[in-house]
Amino acid sequence: MFFSPKKIQEARELQKQRATQKQQMEAQKEENKIQRKLRKEEERLAIEQRKRERLQKKVDREQAAQRKKQEQEEAREAKVAAQQLQQELRSRKKVQKFQKQPRSKPQQAIEAMVAAVEDNSVENSPQRFRRRRQPPRYLQGYDLSIG
Repeated sequence: MFFSPKKIQEARELQKQRATQKQQMEAQKEENKIQRKLRKEEERLAIEQRKRERLQKKVDREQAAQRKKQEQEEAREAKVAAQQLQQELRSRKKVQKFQKQPRSKPQQAIEAMVAAVEDNSVENSPQRFRRRRQPPRYLQGYDLSIG
């Protein structure tokens, strides 16, 4: 069999072309694999970053809630303490209001009472007289004394 040199040259060039295409395809496949791995790694890192951010936000929210709760507790305790102080002040005022304070009598009245006691002219009589109830109008004029 006889092959023409032109055909042999064309066949060799075609083989080289196919070999270079095959190498380019393999190189492209390898490049795609590497790109795919890099994308997956970037996605994994992004997911981890979002996870950390969510966790940090959660911790921040919990800390803010804790601070708010503590502030509310302090405010409530301050309010209770203020109410207790107000109640103590009111109770002290009531006690002072109802405490019998010695009345200052003029010096002459005191001397007269001392003199009367020394003379035994003052008998044991109540300080205040009881007020006698009046009978109703329709019974006035009748003697209602028993005894």
